[in-house]
Amino acid sequence: MSLNATFTMEELLEGQKGLGNGKAPCWDGITLEFIVEFWDVLKDLLLSIANKVCQQWDMPISWKQGLVKLIPNKKLY
Repeated sequence: MSLNATFTMEELLEGQKGLGNGKAPCWDGITLEFIVEFWDVLKDLLLSIANKVCQQWDMPISWKQGLVKLIPNKKLY
């Protein structure tokens, strides 16, 4: 595997296997189930985005942001 090579469709599919059902890999809420359901429509776009990010060594700011949800501990009250 070369660090300069582009991603293949097989590698993109392999990366999805690490995602859990009902989980969204980003704060946008798009889950694995959504991606699987619309895979035929999304696959070329997702592959293009993955390769563009790796070639430019930069990703959108929104990919670098996170969402933190504070859950109060009721035992402290």
